[in-house]
Amino acid sequence: MKKFILGLLIVLCFLCSANVYAQNINIRIANKNYKAALINVKVDGVDKQSKEMPSFIYQRRTLVPIRFLSETFGASVDWNSKSQSAIITMSDKSIVLTIDKAEATINGVTKPIEKAYTPRLVRVNGGGARTYVPLRFISELFGYEVGWDNKSQTATINTNTQVSEEPSGDDDAIILPSGDDEPDQIKPDNPSIKPNTSEQPSIKPNTDGYAHLTNIVAVRHNDRDAILFQGLKGKYKVTKLDGPDRLVLDFEKAIFDDPELYREYNIVLSGIKGVRASQFADNDKSKSDMNVRIVIDIEDANVDYKIEETNDGLVFYTKKSMKSFYSYDSRIFAIKNTEGRVSDYVYDDLKKTITMNVETSKELETGTEDFKDPYIRSLVVEKAQNGYTYTINLVRNVSLEKVDAGSADYAIKLSRIINNKPSDYLIMIDPGHGGRDPGSVSKIDGSSETDYIPYVARSLEAKLKAAGYNVLKTNDTVDEYVDIFERARMANRVNADIFVSIHVNSATSPSAAGIEVCYSSDAKHSNKTRNQKEFANCILNAVGNLIGNKGRGLKEGAYVVTRNTNMPAALLEMEFLSNKNTLALLKSQAYLDKMVDGLYNGIVDYLNNYY
Repeated sequence: MKKFILGLLIVLCFLCSANVYAQNINIRIANKNYKAALINVKVDGVDKQSKEMPSFIYQRRTLVPIRFLSETFGASVDWNSKSQSAIITMSDKSIVLTIDKAEATINGVTKPIEKAYTPRLVRVNGGGARTYVPLRFISELFGYEVGWDNKSQTATINTNTQVSEEPSGDDDAIILPSGDDEPDQIKPDNPSIKPNTSEQPSIKPNTDGYAHLTNIVAVRHNDRDAILFQGLKGKYKVTKLDGPDRLVLDFEKAIFDDPELYREYNIVLSGIKGVRASQFADNDKSKSDMNVRIVIDIEDANVDYKIEETNDGLVFYTKKSMKSFYSYDSRIFAIKNTEGRVSDYVYDDLKKTITMNVETSKELETGTEDFKDPYIRSLVVEKAQNGYTYTINLVRNVSLEKVDAGSADYAIKLSRIINNKPSDYLIMIDPGHGGRDPGSVSKIDGSSETDYIPYVARSLEAKLKAAGYNVLKTNDTVDEYVDIFERARMANRVNADIFVSIHVNSATSPSAAGIEVCYSSDAKHSNKTRNQKEFANCILNAVGNLIGNKGRGLKEGAYVVTRNTNMPAALLEMEFLSNKNTLALLKSQAYLDKMVDGLYNGIVDYLNNYY
């Protein structure tokens, strides 16, 4: 989707501890008065602050007037006073946001958004009510570089640096932000806050259903220096950030048992420069929004770490990097710095593993490291009787050659085998949407794309693997969301032979029906390899033969997952959720099985005749 999305939802969170804000303003939201910290916003070095409608911090989010979108990004913004809705239009796209309503309507399709991102009516310093929205430049939708100048309290936006750009095409759904990826939220420095060095008993019985962080202390854990988050347990997310380097740990359904709700801890360990914790919530009076955020300042952004659960809470510790004892570059895998002897490799082509034993008295780092590579799936280093065992798990079978190790201890070179057997090929399956994004939702029965995609994706994966093909998936649909740009990058990183994306269609017209296969032309996109249309046609013919028709046929366009992937790629729209008759087909396992068999037959046909 085009750049109009850029101005849609921007939450500018703060990146490190800040000084007390220079100015406060009075705001009124939902008939309640608040003090808010005034900030500046600069776009490409140009000050975008308005005296009449300023930008400010509210509940640790930056709110800007919706007029900011039109003045900054050229969007058309209209207001429907009856429905209390803002209509934002740019190019051929439109989006409707309603005051205090946690949903957005994009080109006629309504999607839920988290309540933290709902637009609000705000009165600033007693003035008239204006529409404000929380703003966040999300790279998957916007791609513009954002920063924070702590000294001048200025949010900066650089429109000349783009991570990626949404293409046109209705097929790639907009994913509204979940708030999962926000960096540190600022707590102004308070000289009265001192490091907490007390070591109180940690876990106490909780009847409210929340984990309670009671203290953070340095401990010894399994002969390692570690940090104990006393009382914490449950789900959490870790985000690595730079400028300065730090790890941000967000714990769901957690309460910080500290009267200040913010504390800095004087904990300095190997690789760790400091720790701070805070309570934050979308609604300060609602525990349902409560989370605990812990920020660990680290010396190196590439630090390896581990978090383990104990009876007293979660324990965090850093690890030596496994990369200190191996390297992998230009298809050459080397074992290094072991101060020992490495045995010749043992290759098991049935298990797709390469095993090497290292005899050494030196302590090496053990564990599992996943690769995003066409050949190596993962490396496992385990303690053995006289040293360590290195096991390389392969994506596909390879040709191996022992090569000069140079300054390393031992080295092998991996090369691809091409015998036109199923095991020579790697197929990337992309189950559309997933996690926080259900895809299109039927107005007939409320079912969504992710009610039908997982069965087809998993069944296709099993069928291909049973035939000997190597298969990877971009996600497992129900379990996680992966943004559409990352899906394409994943396929490119592992150099998949083909990429197939699975979706379900929807339209405003209840009569729209039929399968559809989408692709991006190699003639229009220089990154694309040959035979894009041929692959899409193989899928269309194979699926069409099983269901008795080819529906709406082929559709060429700049869809992200077909355009940004380098290999032949096709996207299947199985049928329409918006049509009562085709919805009944989707609910039939026999129909979904035909989708599986059709996709399989189309893939095999293409690899045998066009690849």
